[in-house]
Amino acid sequence: PRFDMPLPPPGLEVVEALAAKHSSVHVHLSGHYAFSGAPYPYRDLQETTDRIYAAFGAERMVMASDWPWIREEPGYPETLGVIDQLLGGISAAEREMIRGGTAMSLFNF
Repeated sequence: PRFDMPLPPPGLEVVEALAAKHSSVHVHLSGHYAFSGAPYPYRDLQETTDRIYAAFGAERMVMASDWPWIREEPGYPETLGVIDQLLGGISAAEREMIRGGTAMSLFNF
């Protein structure tokens, strides 16, 4: 699926306010391919991704692959690579939190 909307998306301020007010709120990081008007690595989503990270931090972000929609385009490696491309300044530990550690903690695995 593709979504045609301005970036950053309307309502992002509401999401940021929820993150600030409620420490138990988490965010699902996925769908860059669907929201972006640019090819991988979706640089037009840099500001949005930065703002989500600033609001939630790695400990409240959960990555999803969007499988099966990503099998062909953009592909699984590219989907996982979004974190490296758009959040390149975070630590390896923070990447691992987003890629699975947060979900394990959230769901008591």
